[in-house]
Amino acid sequence: TGKGNYTGSLTLSYEIEDIKETEITEGEKTYRFKRGISTEAELFAITGSDGVDAAENGYFLKDDITITNGWGITGDTVYLDLNGYSITCTASASAITMRQDGSLHLFDSREGIKGGEIFRTGSGTSSVINIIPKGSFYLHSGIIGNDAESAECRGGYASGGNFIMSGGKIS
Repeated sequence: TGKGNYTGSLTLSYEIEDIKETEITEGEKTYRFKRGISTEAELFAITGSDGVDAAENGYFLKDDITITNGWGITGDTVYLDLNGYSITCTASASAITMRQDGSLHLFDSREGIKGGEIFRTGSGTSSVINIIPKGSFYLHSGIIGNDAESAECRGGYASGGNFIMSGGKIS
């Protein structure tokens, strides 16, 4: 309280709260993401519902993740909230492939605040999202992007699978 000039240094410190769960409501449906992941190994270890309602027990990112190989989802239904973070694939393969009854519901609970995305930076012509027979990808929110070296690389490619986009964007 008072006027004058301050000389010296000022140090500020703060602690970021560890998020325990995220939640998104679309219309009358609420999705809950209760399992945080922050590494490539944790991402690749994801399985579907583990015997519970997958929409009530999804996964959320706690940090940006770089993957050096493509992530495949086979026979499981996975709900993933980017939570404002990114998954970057440096491989020449697709970042994510859904196959044989595998499906991914992708959300971003911090859309418009920070903006989570999945993108490829590797060489080659593989798409960011690849859906092969009997696979499904649901883009609810978030961004699918391509920073790959090839102009032939696509955001998403469906060959006998389903790509359902109710929100988000492809850049």
